[in-house]
Amino acid sequence: VRKDYGEAEKILNEALSISDGDIRTLGNLARVHRELQKPEETLTLLEGVIKKRGARSDLLGLLAGMYAEQSQNDKAAEIYARILKEDPGNHDIRAKAGLVEIRRNRLDKALEIFDPLVSQFLQKSDEDKAAGLLGLILMTGNMHLPTLERLAGVFRGVGRTRDLETTLR
Repeated sequence: VRKDYGEAEKILNEALSISDGDIRTLGNLARVHRELQKPEETLTLLEGVIKKRGARSDLLGLLAGMYAEQSQNDKAAEIYARILKEDPGNHDIRAKAGLVEIRRNRLDKALEIFDPLVSQFLQKSDEDKAAGLLGLILMTGNMHLPTLERLAGVFRGVGRTRDLETTLR
């Protein structure tokens, strides 16, 4: 498979000249720019499209993701919070927002953001995913007691006594 990112960039830019708000084309161009190490071009392009087309959640999510990739976590968190305010049920954005808060070492905020997802996983009897999400916070190396308490509650609720004992220790 030949990886001609320059040619792909040219084709995607032509496609954007026809439909500049197409999220798939913008996402593909973002991937090409990532490979070409031109993330600033994607950021500038997305900001321009958002000004022209409006603050659609798909465009904002792509922009926030780009900021997160560039370790501009404050900007990413601000945009994710804006999306979640309008669409609190957007689970993909909620997960990404929680990860950004972990990177910002704001573990209480990460737990607050993750909590609705944890509850949803428990309603679907998928305690492994709930525990995994909480584990992302605990893997920071910080002893975050509210997360440990929530994890203990998950294991207690489903009767996983061995995991509960480990968590309580």
